[in-house]
Amino acid sequence: MSAHSPNSPNRVPSRAQHLGLASGVTLIELLVTVAILAIILAIGVPSLREMQVRSQVGSITSDFANDIARARTEAITRNSCVAICTSINTANALTGGTPTCAAAGNTNWQNGWIVFANPTCSNAQNNPTTNGSTLIAVRQAGDTNFTLVANTLLRRLTFESRGLTAAGQSNFTLGYEPETVSSPHYRSICISSSGRVTTKQYAGVDACP
Repeated sequence: MSAHSPNSPNRVPSRAQHLGLASGVTLIELLVTVAILAIILAIGVPSLREMQVRSQVGSITSDFANDIARARTEAITRNSCVAICTSINTANALTGGTPTCAAAGNTNWQNGWIVFANPTCSNAQNNPTTNGSTLIAVRQAGDTNFTLVANTLLRRLTFESRGLTAAGQSNFTLGYEPETVSSPHYRSICISSSGRVTTKQYAGVDACP
């Protein structure tokens, strides 16, 4: 049987030619895939960031509301005062130390806070392990992109045995610092004198009813 001539239309493509064809198709597919991924990322990354921020807003609000409720419940249960205050050394609790209430000027609750039994009902007591006091809960510092500050720069709330607080109604602002107060991520957190917490999208420092 005679061999095909080099110019024969029935000549079987060489292995190198097969590889070249396959490589060409793979390169095109790769370019298309990269282009699609770029489009997906351009659409998806902002959405992912939005979800993450919303999740953090919900988590901070929930943590704060839960510990306010816990302080109130503990005060009623113990029939004695219980305080919740800002703290800038909550990390002490992770190493066996004692976190304490923050001094004047440290009004950002996002730096952390503590809850402790305060039998003497003293607003001057900063150490939760003295004068018969007991540390109840510690919330570690959170994301520094957020701030949680009372409109009166309040650093402490003390609940007495009936579950009421002498501070009266308090209004806190949860802020997302990379954005302005018009951001949907800002919150007004209202605490009634009886410890009831309500949250709404930011409506100004005097948003509480």
